[in-house]
Amino acid sequence: MTTTSLAGEMGLALDGIYAADKWAVTGVCEMLYHELAPFGIQVKIIVPGVVKTGFKMETFAMPGFDQLLKNQTKMLMPDTDSLESPEEVAQDIFKAVTDKDRDRMCYVTGKITKELYEKRQKLGDEAFRRYIRNQLMSKRKV
Repeated sequence: MTTTSLAGEMGLALDGIYAADKWAVTGVCEMLYHELAPFGIQVKIIVPGVVKTGFKMETFAMPGFDQLLKNQTKMLMPDTDSLESPEEVAQDIFKAVTDKDRDRMCYVTGKITKELYEKRQKLGDEAFRRYIRNQLMSKRKV
């Protein structure tokens, strides 16, 4: 069991190093899921989005990215009430650990993260990337 991030499931602007790390963790876990299955060993990942904690990521003010970052922040954190609490993540981890579904690897947590994850599955990768790009590039409020 490990924790990745929504950043390991979709690319976000100005999030390259963090996203690369999370994509790598997801990939290694998927590889282990297949390699360890013959031995009855389960591999599971928790995929949270923004969680209501004291953790703060430094955003870099770069010319030309102001509107894009505002749109991305609004998409991921429309309001603080919509953020998942650490206790809710802990409940999701408990559900994953006790889940009898031996074939399930990925446990997405939080309302916004689930919505984005499900949208990607519904649209497919290419259409989802275009959808996110359009959301981030929009001049209107997301």
